Amino acid sequence: MNVDQHAAQTPRCTVTSTVHHRAVEELVCSPGVMRAGEGVGWRLRAPLTVLAITVLTGTIAYVVLEGWAWDDALYMVVTTISTVGFGEVHPLSRAGRLFTMVLIVVGVG
Repeated sequence: MNVDQHAAQTPRCTVTSTVHHRAVEELVCSPGVMRAGEGVGWRLRAPLTVLAITVLTGTIAYVVLEGWAWDDALYMVVTTISTVGFGEVHPLSRAGRLFTMVLIVVGVG
């Protein structure tokens, strides 16, 4: 069986040129070998999902705890978790300071 026939039978085969060496064919076209980029999506989606949840939760928390506008709350979350630290948008209450400490640990950690 040549590589082209094997590629037709093996959907995960990454061979794009004809290779007649049996060892290379088995290595490249074996079912356990992933194609370029396959399986990488979750490595990008997972951290982005955690970041989005952190930003959304932090924004909602500042709106609820401090009574801030959405844009002020979002700005505070972004400057806090990015470690820019321009200071508070508005003075924080005790609950707001405690939440900010949690947000720093979660967002930066």
